[in-house]
Amino acid sequence: MNIDTYIRSGIVEAYVLGVASADERAEFEKLLLQHPPLQQALAEFEIQVETFATNQSVPPPSKTRREYNDFINRMPIPRTNGNGGSSHTSNGSSNFIPAYEVSSTHIRVHKNWRIVVLILFIVAKIALAFLIYFAIKFYEARSEVKQMQHKEEQIQSGRR
Repeated sequence: MNIDTYIRSGIVEAYVLGVASADERAEFEKLLLQHPPLQQALAEFEIQVETFATNQSVPPPSKTRREYNDFINRMPIPRTNGNGGSSHTSNGSSNFIPAYEVSSTHIRVHKNWRIVVLILFIVAKIALAFLIYFAIKFYEARSEVKQMQHKEEQIQSGRR
């Protein structure tokens, strides 16, 4: 394989930019270990991409930086008390429940949600009962209509 032709094919760029297929990436990585010119081409293109990104970057407005820093400074700082105790914010109040302090294997639900779920369950059962009742009535009515149509056909054929 001519490694210079391989490099000029655009595989290095595709690999770095993440648009190469899985097979192309595997082949490139295999050849990368064997061919120093390929390693050099990879390093040069990575530098070109980094230089381009650096040259084209636009610094954020100073207001954005201040707002970001203020937001970060207001966030709670998780700390432990040294013996596996709970986390606390910078003012000492607890905002976190460490996973190791939870001993229950069941999910706890607020009592109001239990009532809502119970009501929904009952309403669903009532709706199911109505559905079954009306389905039975529908099939009975349909069979009556078929019987009446059959009788009408008999009457019609008897008149002829």
